Amino acid sequence: MTEHITAASALASKGDPLAPRGPLTCSIDMTALRSMSMLELRNFRSVMHSLADVLCGLCSQPRFFEAEEYNKAGKVIDCILDFIGSYEQAAVNVAVATKPGDAASAENRAWTIISFEADMADNLAEIAVLATEAIRDVAALGRARSAA
Repeated sequence: MTEHITAASALASKGDPLAPRGPLTCSIDMTALRSMSMLELRNFRSVMHSLADVLCGLCSQPRFFEAEEYNKAGKVIDCILDFIGSYEQAAVNVAVATKPGDAASAENRAWTIISFEADMADNLAEIAVLATEAIRDVAALGRARSAA
């Protein structure tokens, strides 16, 4: 049996004969995110970003619009897209707040943060600064390991 890392509640299904079995609501599981390694956070962020890209493309199709606004189905998909984006942001926030203990973790942390920031950057210099800081941090942890 696979353990779910997303907190969920099936309480809403009581009394609604049309509701599916299982959870009807989800929330961001910060405890699960905090327990992930930097590689896991990097991979998780990558998947959330890919899911958001796919949903964004699907949500842009004419079948999800009435005039210039989302129709009811489009609004639901947009809510799911917002949730996925929030989960991605939470993973990045955890990576930012966590101090890596070795060069590999520092590199995975850097990729998590830089890839997220690059998607929203208007200025290449901002990303260059992040990359330079990441290279410095990875090198420092690599030197510390070599000295030990």
